[in-house]
Amino acid sequence: MLLGLIAAALQVAPPVVVAPAPPAPPPPLIQVPSPFPPRPVATFRVRVLGGDEVLVDERLRVSNISATINRSQNEAPEGNCPSNRGQFSRLISFNIRGDMSAPTEVDRYRVELRWQRPVQQGCDSGSRTVSLEQSFALRPGQSASFAGDGGLRLELRRE
Repeated sequence: MLLGLIAAALQVAPPVVVAPAPPAPPPPLIQVPSPFPPRPVATFRVRVLGGDEVLVDERLRVSNISATINRSQNEAPEGNCPSNRGQFSRLISFNIRGDMSAPTEVDRYRVELRWQRPVQQGCDSGSRTVSLEQSFALRPGQSASFAGDGGLRLELRRE
């Protein structure tokens, strides 16, 4: 009897095999419409001046997509300066887009403009940076002009 109990205790039950759960289905893709109404394409004549120098003179198209210009120029200092004295950098960065603070006003826009220019004193280099940010309304055929510091000027004409 004792042997029967020991034999029964030593019997190992076969392992229970559980099939893995099938993977969860992917979440449904829901396309959410933009909360902003579509903007008609608007063409702008853009002129950026730094003092008397024309930095940008371009036509740009804007809709719900912004328009951007980025230009940079790096060069050695003027004169007989050692090459380890740095380089002189010029940068112009311009962006125009629909004014998202007034999404239903399709004639409202916002510009951001940044102008960096080199400054040289002997062989020492440096730079000066001016920026301008402005919201405005402009209908076809209208023009606007904005002045920044350091002789920076932006002229816009909506065609």
